[in-house]
Amino acid sequence: MTNERSISPIDPDGYKRLLREVRNILAAGKERARKAVEMERVRTYWEAGGMLKAHLQDRDSQYGEQVINKLSVDIDLPAHLIYEMIQFRKLIVNFAPGRNLTWSHYRRLIRIADESARKYYLQEATRRSWGVRQLEAEIKADAYGRGATAGQIP
Repeated sequence: MTNERSISPIDPDGYKRLLREVRNILAAGKERARKAVEMERVRTYWEAGGMLKAHLQDRDSQYGEQVINKLSVDIDLPAHLIYEMIQFRKLIVNFAPGRNLTWSHYRRLIRIADESARKYYLQEATRRSWGVRQLEAEIKADAYGRGATAGQIP
């Protein structure tokens, strides 16, 4: 005697709901993982920049250039990225993890020479959750200068 069970057909509506929910959960998990990786990259670059800054402090520029070029080869990173890490550490003194700013945000911010303007854009990008394109647009439109003249910036 065989023990045969009847297999219920898949409920199309229930399956569609299940499929949508599983896809949503997987997409949300991938996005959280992407953000975590990006946050760790930013933290790592800030820490490495601090180590490089400390090592190169009080050294002449030729020594620094030699060290950076050698590091670039030995760790297989472009020299410009190593310079950016150092600049990042010099200019973003109080790095606060969790700001939801990417390395692209910080790369743009460290190119702003005026410290007050840089701080303004850092604060606003964080507070308003600006993407990199929005940050670029605000810098290009001189949001800092407009706000300062209007008395909106302390």
